[in-house]
Amino acid sequence: MGELRQKEIKMKTWEEDLKIREKSLLDSNERYIRLETYIKRLESEKEEHENTIRTLKRKISYMEDTHSYPIRNNNVQDKGRSTNDPQNTEWLHNIHKKVTNYILRQVDIQF
Repeated sequence: MGELRQKEIKMKTWEEDLKIREKSLLDSNERYIRLETYIKRLESEKEEHENTIRTLKRKISYMEDTHSYPIRNNNVQDKGRSTNDPQNTEWLHNIHKKVTNYILRQVDIQF
């Protein structure tokens, strides 16, 4: 009878150990699912950021290709022609000279 009692006690201990292990496995599984969900969310955000970066790069490239930038010297916009071209430089010089003469004449007339 004592042997049977010892086996029952051993069996109960195993059952308790099994329940503890099962609970531990369930907790681990829940944590795994939460981590997997978190990873998927981060991957989705990463993809969104990559798409945003691609879009911004395209917009920047488009703006650089289509917009003209001011020339610092005379506050005139570059319309796609090179300011290093001698003909453009001469035209710019002539325009500057004519505008200067016009302004000086207007000043002389008023005073």
